[in-house]
Amino acid sequence: MRSGYPGGAVAVGLIVVAAALICGVATRVLIVQLARRNILDRPNDRSSHRFATPRGAGIAVVATVLAVWLGLAAIGRVSAAVFTISIAAGLLAAISWLDDLDGLSPITRLVAQAAAIAIGLTALPADHIGLRDAFGPVLPELVLGLLWLWWVNAFNFMDGIDGLAGSEAAAIGAGLLLLGSFGAAADPTLALLAAAVLGAALGFLRWNWAPARIFLGDVGSVPLGYLTGFCCCPSPRVETGRRR
Repeated sequence: MRSGYPGGAVAVGLIVVAAALICGVATRVLIVQLARRNILDRPNDRSSHRFATPRGAGIAVVATVLAVWLGLAAIGRVSAAVFTISIAAGLLAAISWLDDLDGLSPITRLVAQAAAIAIGLTALPADHIGLRDAFGPVLPELVLGLLWLWWVNAFNFMDGIDGLAGSEAAAIGAGLLLLGSFGAAADPTLALLAAAVLGAALGFLRWNWAPARIFLGDVGSVPLGYLTGFCCCPSPRVETGRRR
């Protein structure tokens, strides 16, 4: 594995294992607690499960990913921009949890997601959004923001089907990890961020694989879509979290 610092491959491996173990244990606890509180995903026409199943594993998944990301940012392994993204993802998770509990209007959800994405765009460096020189400062960010918003909702749609959201999150995390680890475009900071996503997804998948014992809920699927979207943005792991 190509790395920008000593022990990079070991660090990535430790993050994957630790995140998987922590998220797996936390998810197991949530299965019991959410069932007791009757926070359940009830089958509908597109569901693959036949019985009401706890939802809210995203609490464990997102908390695990954010804990790792914030820790990495605190010790300088990744960009300070990760602090901004983590705060936005945490707020998005809180709003999505309210949606899981009581249901929010589509416009409220959309406004919250758009606000989080607007915050995320401010964490990207001005000179790394490639079409700015050709089309000016607004259009590239508008396109990127719309794509990011689409991805958040596409990822959210995957939840509620046995193993789908967990498998997709694990596959994305693994793909980003490989992208950040090998080749001319290797980015060790991307590898570290992706390792947290992969590990947390694997820990969750242990309980989400068919027959699923728990689902992410919006509290997990929406922030995960947001975080993986950030990882896919042009050069999101820059050295500074502020625009130049």
